[in-house]
Amino acid sequence: PATGGAAGLAAAFADFMMDEDRAHNPPTSVVPRFHAFIARTSSARTFAVLPTRPNPRPTHADEGAIEAPAEIRTALIQHLAVPLGGDVLAAEYVLAAIVSRVHTRTDSLALGKLSVTLMGVPEGGDLPRNLAAAIADIAPYVAHLPLSIAGLNARSWTPKKDYGVNRLRSGPLQLAPGTVAILDETALTSGQLRETGVRNVQALKQLVQLQELEYDFQYHQMRMPVDVPVVVLTSAKQGDSVVQGGECRVPLRMVKDTRVAEPLDPVMAKTMRRFVARAWGSDHSISEKAGEEIESEMVAARQGERKATELEFHRWLTIARLCALSSGETDLTVKHWKHAMECERKTEERLRLM
Repeated sequence: PATGGAAGLAAAFADFMMDEDRAHNPPTSVVPRFHAFIARTSSARTFAVLPTRPNPRPTHADEGAIEAPAEIRTALIQHLAVPLGGDVLAAEYVLAAIVSRVHTRTDSLALGKLSVTLMGVPEGGDLPRNLAAAIADIAPYVAHLPLSIAGLNARSWTPKKDYGVNRLRSGPLQLAPGTVAILDETALTSGQLRETGVRNVQALKQLVQLQELEYDFQYHQMRMPVDVPVVVLTSAKQGDSVVQGGECRVPLRMVKDTRVAEPLDPVMAKTMRRFVARAWGSDHSISEKAGEEIESEMVAARQGERKATELEFHRWLTIARLCALSSGETDLTVKHWKHAMECERKTEERLRLM
């Protein structure tokens, strides 16, 4: 009888564990499904500008005209500057990152992206959370990802196939297209990265530099293209940021304490979201006059004392393009180019003074 009781207890425990496993890993047949009779293709951001009543063939005309784009751009920068302690230059770079997207891919470049690293962010403060909240007011998706030694070592941050349940396990870096990822290094402390942590840091660099994410199928790895604008927040004041590979390094110059941005007026919030969505989804063109002047300045930069590199040319053009788009315009003019170069000049001056 004692043996039978032990066997019964073991069988009951096995049934309990099976029920527990099914609760966390339900069979495909009982996973909820969503059935759609009519669907239209959108993106992470264009849904914000599509009409309530669907047009079978939506065009840019459906978005409606946006009045006073200069005023809206100023309002966006001021909104983002609040959590950044009033730093307007840093806010302008963050806005450029938000409206950036990959428009062309080569073997080693993802053209159009703009990753921004804000340096000298106070440790242990509320700035990262406040900035994430401010971006969430104007962008559809925001992922605030605090980086820590324990968190990086704990699990894979990239998708990994679990053959035990025949399912792909998601990771924190598996994000919807257009999601603004805030990589928060301000909570990092000294410690030892194990193998998983090292792979996660490599995945972060790959995301920032190439806009690619590696899926781990155990027997082989597959790189998938992504489109995730990245803002890195680091307390470092030199080039020792953990996440490397971004285009812009901007030292933060706070003139006041960080705080939560004031709630937006519903009408203004809708206008700002439409403005950001349109900027993100628009293409750009360069006039002949602008092209000639930009080309002449690039030639001069290549022949100067500090010869500019090809990557710097890509960065300058990208910033100028995003300056135009974030101004509500699609034509990249000499005005946008000069404004972009002025932003770069101010950033270089800050870097020299660090």
